[in-house]
Amino acid sequence: ICLPSFAGEWFLTDKITAKTILKEKYELNNLFLLYPAATWKHKNHVNLVKAIAMLSEDNWDLQLICTGNKTKHYQSIKEKIDSLKIVGKVNFLGIVEEEDLIGLYKTTALVVIPTLYEAGSGPLYEAMRYSAPVICSNVTSLPETMGNDNYLFNPNSVEEITYLIKRMLTDDIFRKENLKNSKRRMEELKSMDYAKKIIDVYKKVMDA
Repeated sequence: ICLPSFAGEWFLTDKITAKTILKEKYELNNLFLLYPAATWKHKNHVNLVKAIAMLSEDNWDLQLICTGNKTKHYQSIKEKIDSLKIVGKVNFLGIVEEEDLIGLYKTTALVVIPTLYEAGSGPLYEAMRYSAPVICSNVTSLPETMGNDNYLFNPNSVEEITYLIKRMLTDDIFRKENLKNSKRRMEELKSMDYAKKIIDVYKKVMDA
């Protein structure tokens, strides 16, 4: 893993929108999940929406907030929301200002990243950096970034997504360990000598 610059110290900012302002501006529930990602098909919003529907059937009063660009795939996601009859429980904000996004990270009950594949997940780094509880898919680079299999799920399994959301919201010890894991991983990633790692890769290729 090569830590992206946006997860470095400079990305930390004093400009963080207050919780009270965010709640009024975006009509946030007291309990909401966050998924910051453009609505590309591989971002897998549909399975997360299905998980919200399952939680709703179990009488969970929570909201899913999504940020990021609305692509051509947004319409199919909206149709799924309509068919599951959870309009009002899922809100797409589009692209938001940086201080609002950071405020959302600071306020959310949980960041959920159900992507089907990624070279690297910006939202995962950001959630860990801003001390937001976070769970994610067990695909590509994400398990290495997360550094703990307890917080991973199969993105093709709505049941697994739903189960892990429930556990993160009800098991205080599990949740606290998640935050400790994020802090540890950020310290580990910051301390890595990436220049040396890249040079070592080139040497291996040249010697092959």
